[in-house]
Amino acid sequence: MAGAVATRKGRPEDIERVLELWRQAEATPGATDTRESLTRLLAEPAAVLLLAEADGRVVGTVIGGWDGWRGNIYRLAVLPEYRRRGIAGALMREVDAVLAGLGAAFAVQRHAVRRLGGITGDVLGALAEIAATVTLVVAAMGPPA
Repeated sequence: MAGAVATRKGRPEDIERVLELWRQAEATPGATDTRESLTRLLAEPAAVLLLAEADGRVVGTVIGGWDGWRGNIYRLAVLPEYRRRGIAGALMREVDAVLAGLGAAFAVQRHAVRRLGGITGDVLGALAEIAATVTLVVAAMGPPA
């Protein structure tokens, strides 16, 4: 249990491990705790599944989603034997950064549609750049003092 913790985006091959982690972490079961729901989530551009890994295994999860108006956070879970090590805080900082990036990109998209009547390929490229930049800046800032 002494290994370093790394966070990353979830992938389809992680789904069974995520479902098992939620069971082991005694997370309240939900109707969306299925392979199908997680597969849809991973394909959704306005959502992210983040994983924390330590000692060669997935030890924590969080889901972030943007509904066009606000960011929502679900399924923050950490295996009991890995709790009290800052893993949940690290996952929250990461998902906050991703949601800030998504929010900035969606705000610019709404503005472009309102002002220009639609979006072009250049605007789509800018949206991706905005989301990435805001995510990196928020992540680099770290937690408030």
